[in-house]
Amino acid sequence: DLPEISFTKQEYYVGEGDGVVVVVLERYEGITWSVSVTINILSSQVATASEGVDYISINKVVNFQSGETLKNITITIMDDTYVERTEYFILEIESIEEVVTFSIREAVVAIQDNDMVRIGFTANSSVVASNGETTFTIQILSGQLQFGASVRVMLTAVGPMKDKAPVCTVEFNYYAKEYAVKTNFSHIIY
Repeated sequence: DLPEISFTKQEYYVGEGDGVVVVVLERYEGITWSVSVTINILSSQVATASEGVDYISINKVVNFQSGETLKNITITIMDDTYVERTEYFILEIESIEEVVTFSIREAVVAIQDNDMVRIGFTANSSVVASNGETTFTIQILSGQLQFGASVRVMLTAVGPMKDKAPVCTVEFNYYAKEYAVKTNFSHIIY
């Protein structure tokens, strides 16, 4: 039988702060052969992770000696301080010798973000005007949003009986890190 080599899964999930992801290659057939394949990062429109920013690229030759059935491939994942969506890159197995077949030739690696932003009111930000209108400032207190990422916050007034009424929704993004909100709480019914 010809050697058949495959990723053991089509998807691998890793936390951004984990440092590495280990993908596994398995040989199902042709176990008595010595055979080599390469593992590469595949260029794709689906790939949202960036080489050198989110992971260290690999172009690795993997050698299966006679009798070997499993090989672990370690890829370095880079941690950053930006809040971002889950990012992806795609691995591909390629044959060095024409005798290798593949059942799962590509695998997606999903890097799940571990960062957060802290949003709150700035100190002494509340100003009440004579007409009952209140102005207060909310801002990102810590953390950073990646370009293209956003965080939506709904401000809610809580009454004396713990009942809630929506005040407004504010969306923070890469450019907008602070908002001055004006509202008149007299219209809120508890």
